[in-house]
Amino acid sequence: MNDQNQQPSDKQTKKRAKELRDRLNELAAENESAQTEMDQIQQELAEIDGESLDGESMPVDPSEALRADLLAAESNYHRALADLQNYKRISGENEKRAREAGKASVLETLVSVLDTFDMAMKMDPEKTPASAIMQGIEMIRSEMMRGLSQVGFTSISPSTGDEFDPNRHEAVERVESDEVEPGSVVELKQSGYALHTRVLRPAKVTVSAADEQQQTVPSDEGTGDAADSE
Repeated sequence: MNDQNQQPSDKQTKKRAKELRDRLNELAAENESAQTEMDQIQQELAEIDGESLDGESMPVDPSEALRADLLAAESNYHRALADLQNYKRISGENEKRAREAGKASVLETLVSVLDTFDMAMKMDPEKTPASAIMQGIEMIRSEMMRGLSQVGFTSISPSTGDEFDPNRHEAVERVESDEVEPGSVVELKQSGYALHTRVLRPAKVTVSAADEQQQTVPSDEGTGDAADSE
């Protein structure tokens, strides 16, 4: 009775083993992404082959399972490492192209300025009046600023009476003035420049002294007079 019940089980086991071996052969021809499934099939085959005829299974060696896990982990590691290296390479190439494109954009705006310089150098200084030379210099500067403005380069040139902006202006001197409000620009000493919102160099200006700064002078003098009287 036991032999009759066991016989179908053996046929099923052999059939299953054949199916797994066929599947294993198919996976062997596929790419590396099937490695995990192959390891699982190999482990199941090892369990089937280890069963005895009386139905008692032999214990599975833990080292084999660990070895399979290690192989799968190594495969995933090498795949991830290759992806990371490709990402770094592509990122580096894109960054290099972006830097070169940025430089080219700036240089292209200055080509016309060089043309204007070449025209000015062809002028005869002995026959050219000073006013024409100054006009040429102004034209070259205007042409340069026009080209640089295309890449976001702007001049910081506050006018008299403009409010002092510590983020864009540098106060080189504070003076008393009745012409402008306290804390306003009195005179532009040197223009500043900015690239978009980034200040490359603040404008150097003279600033009208605030009321409290003006009042400190007589208070100091009064203290000095009191000290002299003593």
